[in-house]
Amino acid sequence: MGVAKVHAQFAKERGRRVSKGGRLDSSFRRSFFPVEKTIGEIASAPVRANQNNGVVQALRLHFRFNHDQVKQAGQSGTWSITIKDSSGAELWTFDSASDSDFDEFWSTELPVDNVTVIVSSRVPNSVLKLTCDKKIEYLEPVQERSIVGDDNSVEITRVTDSNQLRWARSVARLTFVSTEEDDVLTCTGFVVARTLFITNDHCPRGEKERKSAIVEFDYDFKGAPTKIYRLKAELARNEPLDFAFYELNKPVGDREPLRLLVEDQPLDNKKQLIVIQHPAGLPKRLAAIDCEVKTLASGIRPATDFGHKCDTEGGSSGSPVLNLSGLVVGIHHYGFDPSVSDPALQLNQAVKMKEIIDFIKVEKGDKARKVREFLTISQ
Repeated sequence: MGVAKVHAQFAKERGRRVSKGGRLDSSFRRSFFPVEKTIGEIASAPVRANQNNGVVQALRLHFRFNHDQVKQAGQSGTWSITIKDSSGAELWTFDSASDSDFDEFWSTELPVDNVTVIVSSRVPNSVLKLTCDKKIEYLEPVQERSIVGDDNSVEITRVTDSNQLRWARSVARLTFVSTEEDDVLTCTGFVVARTLFITNDHCPRGEKERKSAIVEFDYDFKGAPTKIYRLKAELARNEPLDFAFYELNKPVGDREPLRLLVEDQPLDNKKQLIVIQHPAGLPKRLAAIDCEVKTLASGIRPATDFGHKCDTEGGSSGSPVLNLSGLVVGIHHYGFDPSVSDPALQLNQAVKMKEIIDFIKVEKGDKARKVREFLTISQ
């Protein structure tokens, strides 16, 4: 198969597995250079969605600032951003003293189509030059559903089991911009060490997609206050096993990483499972009812996968598949084609975690060694 055909096949297949959640407007630009040289509010301006391009349900804004000049002037950590809706209600704040020392960052998802951005300074004569240079406009999500029978997944806000809620806190929505076109795509991922994050290989790929990615914890309901992290560096990935490990830009210290199954465990039919996910990039859901191994139903291929009946959608790629003890036994990465009518063939697929661990144990190089150190496993 030629390179062009392989590329087209990958783009089509990835389109089935991820969720298309919105569109990127990279031509947008709004500058927030200090108008007032005093302490307090120094600049403000409205930011609106493009009104003629469909119904926009939410915005996300990207900011960039003159980090080096601010640092040289001794003004690092002296400014902040507040974003409000049209009624004046506060939607999001960013404080440069504690949130990030990068020269660029994204806001959380803002559940409105127009906002006011207010920049404040704690020192006079601020040298800050802040620019909003991109925005994401979220539309109704587009995804394929891989539901076996009825949809038995539930919103995480309806879950009462304390263990399941604790495990769910380590699962994040992953949003990134496709290099194929200006589409905003979503997957799911989870933290397995304080600064180690895992998702599917077919989610962010390459430096541009990695740098555009937003790891968002606690998106449990629309408009929920979330904690945002970034993918600092790619550490290990493998396309056949469809996994990718990333180092986060800062440690996740307020929740426990999920524990991985590192030993062999039979994945027999009917073994009960739990999948925690962000289907279609929507608020977190949990599948546990009628969620079980279904490996033998169709002789699953490849052998590194196992089949399961847990309900998923596009955007669930990268979700942890856990046993009832909370150990991650696999990573969901493939939903069956909705046009399949034979119940025996209606099964989703996950990569066996043991296969991923075995790969990491023998992989060469400093990056793989770093993953082993994070996971405290030996070569």
